[in-house]
Amino acid sequence: MTTEAPGRPSRSPSFPSFLAGLMVLWPLLAILGTQGFAPLIVLVAFAGLAFRPQLPKPSILLALFIALIAWVSVSFVWSPARDGPILSGSLAAQDFAVEFSPARLIAVAIASMVAISAVKVSTARTRLSARVIIAILTLHLGMILITPPLLEQGLGLMYDTPQEAMRDGMQNVLRYANALALALPVLLAVAWTSGSLWRIAGHVGVVGATIVFALLGSGAALIGVILMFFVIAIVMALPRNGFRTVFTGLAGLVLAAPALGWVARAFDTLNIAIPLSFQSRLWAWQVVSDKVMEKPLLGHGLEAASTWRETYALRPDWLAEAVARGGQEAAWMRYPLVPSHPHNMPLEVWIETGLVGALLLAGTLLAFGWRLPRPGDMSLRLRIGTAGLIGSALAIALVSYSTWNEAFWASIVLLALTLVVVDRAQQA
Repeated sequence: MTTEAPGRPSRSPSFPSFLAGLMVLWPLLAILGTQGFAPLIVLVAFAGLAFRPQLPKPSILLALFIALIAWVSVSFVWSPARDGPILSGSLAAQDFAVEFSPARLIAVAIASMVAISAVKVSTARTRLSARVIIAILTLHLGMILITPPLLEQGLGLMYDTPQEAMRDGMQNVLRYANALALALPVLLAVAWTSGSLWRIAGHVGVVGATIVFALLGSGAALIGVILMFFVIAIVMALPRNGFRTVFTGLAGLVLAAPALGWVARAFDTLNIAIPLSFQSRLWAWQVVSDKVMEKPLLGHGLEAASTWRETYALRPDWLAEAVARGGQEAAWMRYPLVPSHPHNMPLEVWIETGLVGALLLAGTLLAFGWRLPRPGDMSLRLRIGTAGLIGSALAIALVSYSTWNEAFWASIVLLALTLVVVDRAQQA
């Protein structure tokens, strides 16, 4: 553990300095599709081990979190996504193999707890580390602002064919935008708690990023900006129970997720023209909500949705509507009704881990919300940043990534760590 003497900077390395050094990789990993965030949190955790992080104290939150991770892992046993036995071969024959996809989630969960503990015990208040982190996230913002005019040329250089550029390239660009949507609350919190010029620059940056999100067609990132300000408003309006209110609402959202199919059907009757990408989500939610009732208690198993092969050829009504809105009939006939996952985390928890998983997740969210300090007891910077990160993460969770996307959870933990560092720098 390193500490700083009052009025004298620490000469020994601190955990914030290690974190800032590793966060230099953030913009590069973001532009490459964000999957590198999971290895990055592991590297941060390894750095944190040098500061002797303490074991987490027993609590209801810890018990529920461990139970949730354990149940998700157990659900892999009956998942159709499992190709064969979990353990196969032998060491003697040199063909020993382990097929256990939850291992990635478990590794990120352990690394996250180590990193969080390390930032708690390392009390160094390194202003330089905070400045480096802010510069890194500002670079990400600058990179996204210049993306639209360079997009076509850049994708042409990085991919061999136009088809690959549109499919794989644009998917990475959207993930790149989502990563910035998650990082914006940190920059916004710093801007709001700095001088007037910083506040102006912060608002200009948010507006510019929002315009770019719209130009890139990143609906999840746009919703992220909206929910960022929405959750900030709740927390600022409720200085005593803001976080408890938000997380109670999130727990209720998880438990009510199977009703999303009914909501999607009701929305369809309104005949409101929305982008096909979001319309396909509404259709997928209807399919998945129906499948929840097939195995409501235990679920279909981890990543089961990735094995469902039904396409729009089985739903001529939806196929006709997609074609009427400009979709290519041949492509949509082969397009799966549920593309790999439902693009809604609460619904995916229900469909793959059942009521048991949903109850454990809802309980974990409730316990976390009640464990957080009251907003009024936080510094303004930490309050704004935490609330904004919750809002932007919620948007991604509701319409974008799979629940089991370990890179997504790693990115949230990394940004939470940076929030602690930039908050301490202000108090130093």
